[in-house]
Amino acid sequence: MVLCRGIQSIEWVSARTAIKSFGDRDRFMMTTLSLLLARTIQCVVEPRPVILCAPQRKVPEMIRLLLSIAFGVASVAAMATSPAQDGLSRLFNVAFPASHRIASGRLQPGDMAALKHAGIRNVIDLSVDNETPDFDEAAAMHAAGIEYHNLPIRGAQDLTRTNVGQFNRLLLDAGTESTLVHCASSNRVGAMIALRAALIYGESTEAALTEGRRWGLKSLQPAVRERLAAWSTGASGNTPLPAR
Repeated sequence: MVLCRGIQSIEWVSARTAIKSFGDRDRFMMTTLSLLLARTIQCVVEPRPVILCAPQRKVPEMIRLLLSIAFGVASVAAMATSPAQDGLSRLFNVAFPASHRIASGRLQPGDMAALKHAGIRNVIDLSVDNETPDFDEAAAMHAAGIEYHNLPIRGAQDLTRTNVGQFNRLLLDAGTESTLVHCASSNRVGAMIALRAALIYGESTEAALTEGRRWGLKSLQPAVRERLAAWSTGASGNTPLPAR
């Protein structure tokens, strides 16, 4: 591969600093592209190719420059993180399993500013009201201008087809808006995601469990497996499993 010396000389430490400074990935990428184009112009004015591997074929200068730009953009894009990930990284047990989707554990009153700053538009809460008697999450979300939905899942006994259907509808209604789904630890979140993957999207049990683990599924995994096995035999799915 041939890289132009000008492109090779980009200061990656400065690029990382720019990521933190801008926060907005689009603005950062525009700045990065401007830097790359400036380096490209430098190479055109004073081309000094550097051979990094054995082939000695002559490659047209423009092709070398295009390859260099593509390599530079890909490298810098790989370093970039979304504003949501930067702003929400301190949430308890947080994960970013899908585009516009965040999973986490229990929210605290002090998390509201971070949610708003990160652009969260919807919150789906799978916990029961009495789990947080000192925190009115619904009121806090409404005050922050965030759409709030509560689908209480007490545990294995609430892993039903009806609840999975309601959960799926909430996620569909959120569309491409940034949505955070949480419970106390993200365990119930992962369980509902796994059941949704199997029931709504037809994933195999193992594939569904894998997807659930990406969202936080842990101790409820045996209950999810039991529920999926029951559904595969034609059970209605609304008979509660024993509480665990």
